[in-house]
Amino acid sequence: MRMVFRLDPGCKWVFPTSPEKQLALLGIDVPSARASQ
Repeated sequence: MRMVFRLDPGCKWVFPTSPEKQLALLGIDVPSARASQ
């Protein structure tokens, strides 16, 4: 989930949550995001 920490600085508020919640808040589908890594 390293890509989560390469987001725009404006998205830093998302970081305290779990990786799944970070992706969900950003509108990214978790299963497809995991499959692409």
